[in-house]
Amino acid sequence: MASIANFVVFTCRSSDPSLGWEDNPPNTPVYTYVASAINIALSILESPHGRHYLTQLALIIDHEMDENSHFLGNKDIAKHWVDVFLAKVRAQFPVVIVDFTMNNPNELGCHPRGGWMGHLKDFDPRSHMICINGQV
Repeated sequence: MASIANFVVFTCRSSDPSLGWEDNPPNTPVYTYVASAINIALSILESPHGRHYLTQLALIIDHEMDENSHFLGNKDIAKHWVDVFLAKVRAQFPVVIVDFTMNNPNELGCHPRGGWMGHLKDFDPRSHMICINGQV
């Protein structure tokens, strides 16, 4: 499993699960493109503007959660957890799958996930996955 700079990048070329995923080690074109895009995106999110808008988004989402609210409208608490989130994602980015079985050219990617009710401190990015449409 390639994880230089904490990135793990696989390619999926078949919907047959028995064929598995291909590893993309560092210095391969796919790994390089994906790692570059991730670094650019994380740098934008880690900028003062990125952190500001992530904090605003966190407050909006938290407000909609009603009884499961974490921040109670407190911007400082939300900002703290945005900082924790960004540090965790930078340290261990979710697994990335370049998926050539995605047929819809309008679907650039997806984040398959289920419900999660853990505490924010327990968030583990590596237990998540990001799929990128390999056909676009």
